[in-house]
Amino acid sequence: MTSPSHVNSNDPSSNWKQRAKPVDARPAANASIPEHWESVDIKDIPDQQPSPQGGFKRLLAKISWVEWSALIVILAVIIAALTSKSLAQRKIQEIADAAARAQAENPESVDQQFGAGTFAELGTASSSGMAGSEPALPSGKEVANNVVSGTGGESFALGESGSVDFAASSLPKPGSLPKPGSLPKPGSLPKPGSAGKGINAVVPAPPIGQIRALNRPATPPAKQPTPRAALEIPTPGKAPFQFSRIYETAYDTMQKYNAAKKNPSPESDELLLTAITQFRQCLMRPAEEIPDNYRGQILFTLASLLNDAGHPYQAMVYVQTILGLKEADMKTKHAAGSLGFGVMQNAHTRHFGRPERGGELKRMTELCDLIAQQAKGHPQLPTMRYATAQRLDQATWHVRAAKVYSRIPKTAPLYAQAQLAAGRAFWSEAALRESTNQTTQVPEIISCAERSLRTAVAAYQEKSETSETLLAGKMTLAQIYLRRDQADKAIELLDTKTGLLKDIADGTKMSEAFVTAVQEMLLSAYHSSGQLNEVQATLAELEKQYGPEATKKLASRYKSLASNLTTSLQSAPIVTLTDAKNLDRILQESLQSSGDRPSVQALLRTAEAWLPLLSKAEDEACRNFMFSQADQALGQALKDKSLSEGELLSLQLKRIDLAINTGNTTEALGSIGKLLQDNPNIIQLQLIAAKLLTDTARKNQTFADWSKAINGIPDQSIWGWGRLNQSLTRLHLDSDDPDRYFERMMQSAVSLNECRLVAAGKANDSQTQQKLVNDARKHVKQLTSTLSREGNPFAPELKLLQERLQ
Repeated sequence: MTSPSHVNSNDPSSNWKQRAKPVDARPAANASIPEHWESVDIKDIPDQQPSPQGGFKRLLAKISWVEWSALIVILAVIIAALTSKSLAQRKIQEIADAAARAQAENPESVDQQFGAGTFAELGTASSSGMAGSEPALPSGKEVANNVVSGTGGESFALGESGSVDFAASSLPKPGSLPKPGSLPKPGSLPKPGSAGKGINAVVPAPPIGQIRALNRPATPPAKQPTPRAALEIPTPGKAPFQFSRIYETAYDTMQKYNAAKKNPSPESDELLLTAITQFRQCLMRPAEEIPDNYRGQILFTLASLLNDAGHPYQAMVYVQTILGLKEADMKTKHAAGSLGFGVMQNAHTRHFGRPERGGELKRMTELCDLIAQQAKGHPQLPTMRYATAQRLDQATWHVRAAKVYSRIPKTAPLYAQAQLAAGRAFWSEAALRESTNQTTQVPEIISCAERSLRTAVAAYQEKSETSETLLAGKMTLAQIYLRRDQADKAIELLDTKTGLLKDIADGTKMSEAFVTAVQEMLLSAYHSSGQLNEVQATLAELEKQYGPEATKKLASRYKSLASNLTTSLQSAPIVTLTDAKNLDRILQESLQSSGDRPSVQALLRTAEAWLPLLSKAEDEACRNFMFSQADQALGQALKDKSLSEGELLSLQLKRIDLAINTGNTTEALGSIGKLLQDNPNIIQLQLIAAKLLTDTARKNQTFADWSKAINGIPDQSIWGWGRLNQSLTRLHLDSDDPDRYFERMMQSAVSLNECRLVAAGKANDSQTQQKLVNDARKHVKQLTSTLSREGNPFAPELKLLQERLQ
């Protein structure tokens, strides 16, 4: 320990031996210090020189009451200032002790108790009591509104061990009382990493402050090795000496600790606790004893030592106090800011608090705001904000992250990268809200993402720079444009002279997966804009990217394209022949990508793609083209010899349905006839055939066609309404279920007699006419008398037929 004789002679307290007689004998330098011992300050020693007799009384007599009043006021101001400084110092110690107790007993209470309000209170105390007038710190609410929390993996201003190195030379050497010396290096800047990777209304992007963060737990970082248990900080006893003597001892202890901490041991821990206690005792001395340029350095030293002892929140109390000290120079404040940020980043990584509450992230954000206000010009502030935002993004607090990114100024080297990260954070938030059915402000958030990404892309292009991060940002922006059906803007970002593919071609190294994703996005953009030639070219590029799995993946792509194009055409008022041929082009490519022999399912999908579009055909030529392509696909499917009887019948019925929908009655009847020749008892097919014959008769209005509707086409096993009604009547009478065949029987009976009456009017001879009318009259009378039932739904039709027959 430095000898007291080395104390600066300019310090009045250093020559007390020559000017005063001590109250108690001063112990030797190497002796233990009695707890009751306290040095005598020169101002406490009465003057030993005799004064002239009565001189003091004569002096008092000469002082007027006005002078007495002025002296009293001056004395009161001095006492108040000194008392205020002492109270402020005591307040700092109390809050630091409370932080230590909270961290040890309940980490959750640390998050709750030591927020922006606590540090604002400290700043006010230190400003009014120690440093004169300073601007008020932002309240917790203002901090939350301006910026909130952060994310990132790398340690800022921390060594590999997680502790902040503190150089002994940072403290003034005892006895010299110089201005603050060299400060600890803030540490290497972290390399900014990448940030996190619908509701389609396009709304103007609001000010970022209007985007509200949802209240969700923070996703904690990966668990790091647990640090050693926090050391129990002893409560310091009463400061036994003047500041200069205590400071000498504390400085010597701290030097010993710095040498010993390289190899941690119980002895180094003891030195650490002793140094903390002694430096705290330094601050317990009357404020007028502590030189202004020492206070900031001592607080800084305590913050570093407390962090080494495992008390990050207690260390932060001292860091925040330094930033509020008027007498602390800017270099000291910058070092304190770097130290505090490293402490909180380490606390977040090591889970000193409750990770899901994100308390350390909030402290990091608030600290950045405080540094911006009280330590202006901090060279690492943009990097601190970036590192904070990265950690917020990793915690899924994407809105808070975007707000912190957006506070990095345009003059900072990280500006363009921060704008990209802000845009991607907003985009991640929109996706997260939609996936959890919390769609509040999603359109506004997407607009903010677009604004930030466009700003970033423009900033990079202005400097003619490119990077992997820029390309990722462009891809996100293209996703936004595609979501908003702005395919042209997406294509401009992806496939132009300044697009993503050009950047990759010029040498920006990106993974094959990224390039494939860009090509797939470009495929969607070209498809949305209807540029089928470009679609084909992009598919050819994708075939190269997919490699051995090209056939399988391209089949899926074509299937998706065909589905999307079909859906698009279904919503169109009409479908032109050009539209139909474009769809056929995609469908044929899909079939070819399925292999040499497309599956029945693929052929069926191809045919079914045309069915909803037939009614929208622009003209007969377009309709015939659609029918031809669909019928060709079904015909090809029917040739598959592996089909079961049920599958074969299903495909044949679809082919009949296709012919009916396109008005190809003859073809439909031909297909039905082929099926009925093998099994004429398929009632449903006989019903379809009878209806088709009736439709043909109504269209042609000839006796021959009406006769076919009644009697069918025997050589094709088509019954017509006559035999069909006989079969259904027999089935109805033989069935135990009175309702099973009743409706179809009555439908066929009504249709049969309607056809008889119309055919009678078309017959060329009266005998045929009379027979048809008599058959109809007899049948209707029989139906009315023998098959009447309460609530018969066909009663109105029977009554109408009776009226026509009278």
